[in-house]
Amino acid sequence: MIKKISLIFMLILLPTQAWSFSCPSLMAKIDKAITSSEIDPERLEVINFLRDKGEAFHSSGDHKASEVTLNAAVDLL
Repeated sequence: MIKKISLIFMLILLPTQAWSFSCPSLMAKIDKAITSSEIDPERLEVINFLRDKGEAFHSSGDHKASEVTLNAAVDLL
C-alpha cells in the first residue's frame, strides 16, 4: 500500500518539477541571439543587464523573478 501511494505521489510530482523553471534555457536563448544577430548597442546593454540580473536571481534561488527578468530580455531581442 505504501509503495502504491509513493508511486502515485512520484508520478504527480515529477512532471511538475521537470517543467517548473526554464531559466537556463532562457539564458541560452539570449546568449545565442546576442552572438548571432546585430543589435543596437544601447539595446544590447539593457539586454545584457537583464540577462545578468536574471542569472543572479536564478543563482539565489528566486526562479520566478529570474524568469520575469529573462523574458523581458528576450522580448527586447
